[in-house]
Amino acid sequence: MALLGASTAAAPPPFLHIENNALYLGDLPFRNIGVTIPDLFDRFLSGHESSAETALADAETVGARFVRCAAVPLNATLFSQFRSDPKGYFAKFDAMQAALQKHHLFLVPSLLWDGQTLVQVAQQPAEGLHALFTAGTPAYQLAKAYIAAMVSRYHNDPFILFWEIGSDLDREADLLSPNDPAAYSSDQLSAFLAQMAQQIHGLDKNHLVCSGNGMPRPDAWNLYEARRRGLTQPAGPPQPSDTLPQFQEMVALRNPNGIDILSVHLAPPGEATPLWLTRDDTQALTLPWVQRVALDLHRPLFVDAFGQAVQSKGVEQSAPWMLNLMQRLQITDAPLAAVQDWESDPPTNFTLSWQTTPKLAVAMKTANAFIADTVARHVLVALPPELFATEIAVANDRLHTLATQLQTLALPLLQAMRLPPNGKRGTLLNRTGTDLLLPYDQSPRFRVADLALLAQTGLLSSKEIEGWIRLLARLQNGGSPLRFAGGLSVPAYSMPDWVAPDGTACWFPDAKGGGEQGTGAFGHLPPADGAYWFLLLVQAAITQRGEPNLLRARFATSQGSLPLWQIAENAFNSIEADKTTGLVAVGGTPEDARVDWVFADHVQKAGFCLMPSLLRLQAAQILANLFSAIDDAVRARDYQSIAERIRASLVSTFYVPLGQVNGQDTGLLLSATRRGRKEDVWASAYALVLQALPSDIGNAVARHLDQLYKAGGLTLQGYVRALPPSGSYGGYWEATTDAPDEGENGGYWGFPVGWLAVAIAQTDRPAAIQILQQYTDSLEKELSSGAPWEWRSGKAAFGSRCLLSVACPAESVLEALTGSLAN
Repeated sequence: MALLGASTAAAPPPFLHIENNALYLGDLPFRNIGVTIPDLFDRFLSGHESSAETALADAETVGARFVRCAAVPLNATLFSQFRSDPKGYFAKFDAMQAALQKHHLFLVPSLLWDGQTLVQVAQQPAEGLHALFTAGTPAYQLAKAYIAAMVSRYHNDPFILFWEIGSDLDREADLLSPNDPAAYSSDQLSAFLAQMAQQIHGLDKNHLVCSGNGMPRPDAWNLYEARRRGLTQPAGPPQPSDTLPQFQEMVALRNPNGIDILSVHLAPPGEATPLWLTRDDTQALTLPWVQRVALDLHRPLFVDAFGQAVQSKGVEQSAPWMLNLMQRLQITDAPLAAVQDWESDPPTNFTLSWQTTPKLAVAMKTANAFIADTVARHVLVALPPELFATEIAVANDRLHTLATQLQTLALPLLQAMRLPPNGKRGTLLNRTGTDLLLPYDQSPRFRVADLALLAQTGLLSSKEIEGWIRLLARLQNGGSPLRFAGGLSVPAYSMPDWVAPDGTACWFPDAKGGGEQGTGAFGHLPPADGAYWFLLLVQAAITQRGEPNLLRARFATSQGSLPLWQIAENAFNSIEADKTTGLVAVGGTPEDARVDWVFADHVQKAGFCLMPSLLRLQAAQILANLFSAIDDAVRARDYQSIAERIRASLVSTFYVPLGQVNGQDTGLLLSATRRGRKEDVWASAYALVLQALPSDIGNAVARHLDQLYKAGGLTLQGYVRALPPSGSYGGYWEATTDAPDEGENGGYWGFPVGWLAVAIAQTDRPAAIQILQQYTDSLEKELSSGAPWEWRSGKAAFGSRCLLSVACPAESVLEALTGSLAN
């Protein structure tokens, strides 16, 4: 989705440089786990840009900041374009660079890659790399010409991270018999690398240079010495293994002056374990030793290719060594590393991809996020956190991604729905003295429940939330009941259901403000939830501030100036509850008829009600925690007791067991015990979000919600119905002013989507992901026509650009991923 309001291009990044043997980009160290896509340039040259775009987008998703690729085609046919049409050839390279920049990725071009393309084009295949490394040969001259063309063109490009001369050019150094025409020595390689580095630096004063060499063989130094002593036969059996100083000598030899960054390729060593290393193919023990050598040689280290077999026939395999290496990369064992094979086409057993190896992809994403955080906060970590490559980790990452997408959609809506003091929209004038957040386009009112739920998202400042608290404290009823026409009564210390734009309290859903408080169609008492939303606002303000002393601050009320804790306590006690169970009841007589909560205000219920009881439980727990934070142990204990009493009463009052499915219990929660004795999907999900039920009962309810979802009809493009579409506990409410399949009587709503996803995720994360995916897809598809909606049916939609319909689902899922779903 395009960034709103973006008008100018971002400033180009600085060039990578070295400070104290570390890599820096600007003022910050540059550390990252990137990817290698060997044939990336080939794809642009051959018209396969779409697969390249997918690979780059997925690389960005896992937190990669750079891509390493062959900057020379992998076959001679594609290389012919360099000679026949250099303008078109470099236009393809430019297109690749543009695609990389689109996904916020730098490029590490391996100028000669494995050298074989140049050798073939120079018609010296029998001589192999020996021809490339020998001054004056056609292959050597072609290499110099190609490097000159490439480096001259891109020497001022800040999106080139650094140049790599080749990839693993040292793989056969000193290994072949001197009689073999393709044989070359470490001395030849070193001289060649020094010459190429000198040429690059002569053309380019901005970029660093890396050799691209692999890991020296365990006997590399002894092979080199044998060659120097005049060995004329193939090496045959391995030479004696090298010591660590000898290993260091070989690394230094193969990275001559002009090579700014040391490189190695790493894999589980197996039989090739060096003498100085304990063999263990589950632990990346090579890495800290190589880093020690790099430090001794006063150069930063680049693990420019690492990997092991990660899949077999398309099935992800366990890769403990790779996980351990990425875990070590989270600290400073190496500043940069690149996965050796990212989304190659066709894939190999070593190909890491978002699609076929999601566990390792998520582990890489997690590691990169940790690295980025420590760099940004200037933190040094001695012991890196463990990385998990599990199905749950993958599901949690997907849930987090979808929730973040919803949060992103909420940000522009937050600004669009905000109306500052004295701000005007149409005929609506905000005279409340504080910012208003309208529930949706053209809404004439400011609902307390919306504000309380939005305050949980972390998108709002404590100052803004405190403004609402001051407004509501000022509007809170005093110590005596209010009486209105038609037998309407507002208990002492009640909080408004909503606030009119002129700043007057509206106690009933159909009120107009002032003395016009409605007809009694919504009960003779205000809804049984207003006070509990106020407590959520108080909690959010204190959480945003990071300290509880706001509770002691005094606020203006109709009773005079009172401390916030007293205002909150009075509000909590304004809604009568059963003394034995702690539950909230409605109905029974006309005098105590009331709406049970704001999103069921068109529904008439009677008896104990689930949702306001859950909100009372949450509010009591909030008060217990807040009083504990200000060292009021007596009140903290009292409210903790109320919370425990409610919790203990929920199952016996509202739970209906439904038997077993596949050997596991299932059950539902009723919305009310008398009228409205239906299954309440929203409240059931919220009970699981609050972890208000014993774990066995909670799992039974989660399984049943999952079954309802999979049976179809519970959701519509991700939006959620309050009741199951059918069954003895489903269908429609028996007493409501909404027609069937409209509003609260079978309409599909956006705000509880996150609750349902969190509830179902407790036993079925893939189903939860599917719900959120359907919902985000539908929102993005319908943004231009008014989505997100407050509610919709198969025929109509109501409440366009509803802020709560994106912010509440996002907050619910993100909160659960740090709490109930974290493990």
